[in-house]
Amino acid sequence: MPLIIFQTSPHENRATNTRTTSVLPPFSRPFDLCCLFPILHGLYPHRAYWACDAAAWLVEDDAGAFHVNTSDPTSQPVLLNGMNVDALLQTVTVQQSMLEEYDAITQAQQNTIDAQQTTIDAQLRRVRALRGKVCRASASTLGEQLGTSKDKWHGAVLANNGLIYAAPHSASSVLIIDPSTNAVDTTTISGFGGELYKWAGAVLAHTGHVYMFPSTNTSVLIIDPDTNTADTTSIHSLSSGSDEKWASGVVADNGLIFGVPFSAASVLIIDPVTNTADTTTMSALPADTYKWYGGAQAGNGLIYCIPTFAASILVIDPQTLTADATTLGGFDASVKWAGAVLAGNGLVYGMPAHAPTLLVLDPATNATSTLTVAEATNEGKWVGGILAPNGNIIGVPSTSSAALIFDPATNTTDTTSLDGLPGDYSWYDGVLAPNGRIYGIPRNADTVLVIHPGC
Repeated sequence: MPLIIFQTSPHENRATNTRTTSVLPPFSRPFDLCCLFPILHGLYPHRAYWACDAAAWLVEDDAGAFHVNTSDPTSQPVLLNGMNVDALLQTVTVQQSMLEEYDAITQAQQNTIDAQQTTIDAQLRRVRALRGKVCRASASTLGEQLGTSKDKWHGAVLANNGLIYAAPHSASSVLIIDPSTNAVDTTTISGFGGELYKWAGAVLAHTGHVYMFPSTNTSVLIIDPDTNTADTTSIHSLSSGSDEKWASGVVADNGLIFGVPFSAASVLIIDPVTNTADTTTMSALPADTYKWYGGAQAGNGLIYCIPTFAASILVIDPQTLTADATTLGGFDASVKWAGAVLAGNGLVYGMPAHAPTLLVLDPATNATSTLTVAEATNEGKWVGGILAPNGNIIGVPSTSSAALIFDPATNTTDTTSLDGLPGDYSWYDGVLAPNGRIYGIPRNADTVLVIHPGC
């Protein structure tokens, strides 16, 4: 039995570039298409219609829906512009069934993933608990032949050869620490005399040389780690107008070195490529003593220097060579913090020296806040901080009998795990070595402090 085909015929008007399609007029009741063929042929003689012996119905129901029915839907499909509507519907039904099956599989897989994640979380909690038991933070000392004189070394840096070089403050030699053997050396780079407070703080330049900042000395002390030789003549004749001019510094990402003004009235800018120094570009700073100690370059490129006695944070822009000592102000002029650490969360932390709090700076918003540190009562407690591999910040004990452990993820502090230390201005800042240990530089102590920060 032939199929009933209802077909429209498009017409093109090339003059107007339009295309129209003729359709049947509306029906108010069901019609047998076979009965319409003579009428249609009379109305539209340019089209061909085929006679049939089956019935197809066009029906508009009360809701206005249009129905096309054949006499035997199982064997006589409806074709719309040549497309088999029944076959298309069957295909869609099969695809819908497949999608539902896929959804069920996906949900089952998600349930499995959720269960696995729950198991992983439980295992991680167990690992952390076990790690806390078997991988605790610990402290020890080495090099018990460094003498009992005061203010021996202030600050240090790790060189590319794996050795740590500490700046001779009142000592007559550079202290060299080998973390791989825990050996100390005070003879290889020596002969600097017994003058007090010569240099303080050290940084590693992109050239591979170590630069130590002039405190009362008028020259920058430059160390070549490849040859273990010292140079005090390349950068000289710096102002001797104040004691402890610069005591810390930062190597910016543009390669320049910025000495943080401790008692100097200017930022010290060193170009290690040319070995030249500049103390005039950023010189409009207060002449007060002990202003800032420690700095960190944040993700926005700016260097933030931590206020010790200063009433504001010093902000250095390494690109424009400008300094701002007013925007982040409002602090009291008493002694507060010493040392800056950029944590993994992007915040800069100032270490509590005399203040009972940690200073917290958000470089993204310039917002500052403080966090109270337990048992932070005495003065000069911690000088300098180091970011440990586990994400914690370790404060190097000066007058405190314990190292400070601060967790930026939880804002919690620990002053009991690494207790029992001398606390007599013993160490001054520290350095993280490749072995994961932190080495505290002896100020008054006769030993190097070695801190295992834990896992």
